[in-house]
Amino acid sequence: MAGLPNPTILVTLNHELTDAQKQELLGNGFTIFHLKSVNPTLATILENVPAEPAVVSRLAEALSDTCRMGYSLPSDDGTDWEGFKYGFTHVLLPVGSPMFQYMFAAIQERTEQSVSPVFSYSQRRSVDIPNPDGEGTMKNTLFIHEGFYGLYGKLGA
Repeated sequence: MAGLPNPTILVTLNHELTDAQKQELLGNGFTIFHLKSVNPTLATILENVPAEPAVVSRLAEALSDTCRMGYSLPSDDGTDWEGFKYGFTHVLLPVGSPMFQYMFAAIQERTEQSVSPVFSYSQRRSVDIPNPDGEGTMKNTLFIHEGFYGLYGKLGA
């Protein structure tokens, strides 16, 4: 079987990646997977993480299990699926709450899993846009993607 596509990233965002985000990940050799495709039930639950610590802990464990179980790779000719699964090397957070993110990271540390949490950093800029009637302006906020950061700094740096 061909070598593993490495690195891999599980995107847990509630929205699609921007073109700039996709380009950066692909440019750094990542194979991109989306939680909505890998585990749609968990993705739906994580859209609104509850506040109860015990529930948050169980959800963090569920995402950790999903990362460890990973995905199946097709055989070399691409016609049949091998039963073996490979875990993800990175997971793009945030999904959920800061408590969820902390609990997920703590699980990675406790279980010595090799899933690296990654966060997207964007520069927030306000822009004045003229109103269609020509009188006054509207404020619009733009988020400009600056990069992905993990535990050891900017990815690909």
